[in-house]
Amino acid sequence: MRQGWRWDRVAVAAAPAAVTAGAAGAAAWLLLGPWWTIAGVVAGLVISVVCCLVVIRLVFMPDEARLLRKNEPQQALDQFRVEMPHARRLARVWPGLFRPILANYLALRAQALEAVHRDAEARRSLAEAVAIYQDLAAAQPAKFASDLARALDRHSRLLAGAGQQAEAITALDTAARLYRNLAVTYPATYFPALAKALGCKAAWLAEIELHGHALAAAHEAASIYEDHIPADELPGLAAQVMLLEGRLLCQAGRYHEALKPLARGWRLASIGQQQNLLQTAMPALKAAYRADPASFGTVWRTEADGDTPQAVTQ
Repeated sequence: MRQGWRWDRVAVAAAPAAVTAGAAGAAAWLLLGPWWTIAGVVAGLVISVVCCLVVIRLVFMPDEARLLRKNEPQQALDQFRVEMPHARRLARVWPGLFRPILANYLALRAQALEAVHRDAEARRSLAEAVAIYQDLAAAQPAKFASDLARALDRHSRLLAGAGQQAEAITALDTAARLYRNLAVTYPATYFPALAKALGCKAAWLAEIELHGHALAAAHEAASIYEDHIPADELPGLAAQVMLLEGRLLCQAGRYHEALKPLARGWRLASIGQQQNLLQTAMPALKAAYRADPASFGTVWRTEADGDTPQAVTQ
């Protein structure tokens, strides 16, 4: 099902047709005489109609997005192969209107390429989209900051998948900063995105053993889940970041501080039956229990709604 027509955008697309036709008619009159005016108008209209058909196809009928939703990435790539040259040409001729459309096409194309495991091409396509959104956001931050944040977020994950952790963290830092600003105005939309980005950052930093920075990111993400998002709405993500915070605190010897995030993370992971998270957290839980059994039991009953698991005390 194609997207519905937006007549305000049709007017934007049709306006150049009238301008081109009038200009062609005026040029014919001045250069060849009044009898050629009609011919010039007709020629201008033909050229404009062809251009408008391309414009309408790009702006109003993004079949590629529909194909991606239907999990048909190869079909989407086949259409991109035909339409991307038109999008690039129009972006050069009329950048104010078509550079955002080109950036969107590049981001969608990256998604399709990733789906068919052409990750290197996906990274290049998304890097180009990021560069365009950076220019657009510099000129109109209120309009394009969200697009830039999402593009950077996706690009960071592609970079991390290629083992480029430092570049991925840099991109994600910028995305997180944008998400923080956007969350002030649109908290329901951007706090979840910010928490997810910070959770990824914390995990990547922990992988490269920057534990202090990882702990700061994990703590901020856990605080967002506690203060701005009902953790039970996203139990898997909340559990992952809370258990990571607890493990990092234990590694730093801060066992008492680790009890609350460990207990809360355990409860959420148990809700989602995420055995892998529970197993990964077990060494930290045992270390925290051995450090202070009495406090552990008290905090566990309050935060996890139950008694200390037998596996922890063994």
